[in-house]
Amino acid sequence: MSSRVDTADVLDCERMTPPNYPDMVLDAFDSLAPGQRVRVVCAQPPLTALEALQRERRGAFEWSPVREGPTSWQVDVERR
Repeated sequence: MSSRVDTADVLDCERMTPPNYPDMVLDAFDSLAPGQRVRVVCAQPPLTALEALQRERRGAFEWSPVREGPTSWQVDVERR
């Protein structure tokens, strides 16, 4: 039996500026159990969120792009 969830919770960061949402992404990630994921939706490439995860949670997550622009970016972040 898989612990993977069928649907991801969504963290909508589209109206936030990049400096404001990495902490929210970390908080959302920290609330996940292993195998769970959150879908991060942004109006810009979520590079600051990826950098924060790589710095603060190295080795603990999977980063899977779902949509890459030009007006919306979506990434699934799964806790290992």
